Amino acid sequence: MFIALFLFLVSILLGAWRQYNGLIEAKEPYGVARAWASPIIRISSWIVVAMLSIWSCMIFSSSLQQVLGELIGQFMFGILIAMRWIISMGLGAKQYSKHYNFDELVGKTRIERDQ
Repeated sequence: MFIALFLFLVSILLGAWRQYNGLIEAKEPYGVARAWASPIIRISSWIVVAMLSIWSCMIFSSSLQQVLGELIGQFMFGILIAMRWIISMGLGAKQYSKHYNFDELVGKTRIERDQ
């Protein structure tokens, strides 16, 4: 169960990193991380997130299937995959908003200094 939790957390964090870079790229194509510019990194990180998500959710749902029954265990697989996706999107968007709020604050202080 510990390995499933670890895989789940890694997939959330890597998914959040992918989301963050996607949002940055949409606003500022030259402001993304160097690693994100490589197509190999984009594709491989997508594959790793997908594999880790599936493995961790499979382990969790099979454990729940043994305790709560087959139908609930299979249903929880989909719930856990959706939960991982939503959490990753939320964390990536939160980091993105922090980045741009900080830039706006820095911009305001520069303007104030110029006056």
